[in-house]
Amino acid sequence: DDPAARIWPIRVFRGKQPFDKGLETLAVFHTAGDDDAAFSGNYNWSKAVERGMDSVDAVYSGEYGFVETEMYWPVAQMVAPKEDTLSCTQCHRRKGRLESVEGIYIPGRDDNRWIDAIGLLLVMPPLLGVLLHGGIRLWVWRSRKRGSPCG
Repeated sequence: DDPAARIWPIRVFRGKQPFDKGLETLAVFHTAGDDDAAFSGNYNWSKAVERGMDSVDAVYSGEYGFVETEMYWPVAQMVAPKEDTLSCTQCHRRKGRLESVEGIYIPGRDDNRWIDAIGLLLVMPPLLGVLLHGGIRLWVWRSRKRGSPCG
C-alpha cells in the first residue's frame, strides 16, 4: 500500500573473473576477434588479459589470477509497465501462470499436507511470540498510564 515502494528486477551473475595480481584490480580481457589474442579463438588468458588491458590504456603488472565475483545487474528490458504488472495470485494459484512449472512446490498452487503443516509450525511460534511481547508491552504501558503500582 506504500505508493513510494518499488520492486526492481535484478539478475545476479556469479563467477570468476580475471584480475591483475600485482595491482589487485579487475582485469579487462580481449574476448573475441580475428586475432591471436582473442580469448574466444585461442583460450589463452595471458594474451587476452594483456591485450584487453592495453585496449583500455590500463596499467598491467603482467601477472593475472582469478577472483570470485558477484554482480547485480538491473533488468530494464522486457519489464512490463506498471499498468501491466502481475498480482501475486496471477502466478500463485491453481491454473495460474505457474501451472506448467513442474518439480517444485509453489505456495498457492500446490497443496501438500506435510509441507503446509511444517510451514505453519515454523511460522506460528514467532507470530505468537510477537503477539505475546506486544500484549505485555501494551499491558505495562496501560498500567503505567493508570498509575498502577505494577509499573
